[in-house]
Amino acid sequence: MNNLKDILAKIEQGSSWVSYDKISGTGPDKVAIKVEPGWMGRLPRETYVAVEKGKVTKLATITQKGIERVSVDPANIMFDMEGGTAVINAKLNSASVKASCLTLGGSVSKCYMVSMNVNGLSVKIPDEDSRYVVYADPEDPGATDLYDASFVIAMPKNMDNEEHHEMFVLNGKVVNINQQPNDIPYIILDHDFDNVTGENGQVVIDIKSNTEYDIELVCCTCGDGSEEPEPEPPFNVDPQKLTLNKDGDTQIVRVEAGDNVSWRIGED
Repeated sequence: MNNLKDILAKIEQGSSWVSYDKISGTGPDKVAIKVEPGWMGRLPRETYVAVEKGKVTKLATITQKGIERVSVDPANIMFDMEGGTAVINAKLNSASVKASCLTLGGSVSKCYMVSMNVNGLSVKIPDEDSRYVVYADPEDPGATDLYDASFVIAMPKNMDNEEHHEMFVLNGKVVNINQQPNDIPYIILDHDFDNVTGENGQVVIDIKSNTEYDIELVCCTCGDGSEEPEPEPPFNVDPQKLTLNKDGDTQIVRVEAGDNVSWRIGED
């Protein structure tokens, strides 16, 4: 903390960015204080005003705020369907860095951060922090110098038949990230094969595709590797139980049989 002697010495020297419409007066009065516009400092600057009467000195502090400057370049990034990496450069007025990858729908972002560089210090971002990073630079570049930062972001291949819309947010500044849809026809199964047990008799295969497809059932193999035996030809009668009326009217029984299946009518 400066003592009063140091403060008065500073006031006596004066601050070139502060001016007054008067420096003396008698009785109650007002003094208009003006500061130079256009202060581009990252941090605020301050000085003191002293009003003296005899041996009594009253001090007032004059503070000019630093300018709030945060910029990112580019403002928009477009990935093709194959994905890849892109670099985002930034100028920051804060030693605290907060960066995040977000989707517009609130779900987990597909885009993620690979690494960052702040004032020449390169940092590889761990996988667990790849979508949200908080970092504080231990080196202060000075009152008027900004922090230089850059981020490498990555986007995986788009396997969906729709465009992805996401955001990269750095200290409140937004970079819009878009990715073109997958326009190459594809069909993806969540697994190649499954075993059918005698208890449930069914399996479920998750199919992802951006094109039309047909499902064809083909002959599979038995557990010993041999092909399944051909099913027996169909044979059925409808109805299987027939009741005739007292007048003996004709009734029809439909016989369903394969082309090579022989059948005959017998009596019990």
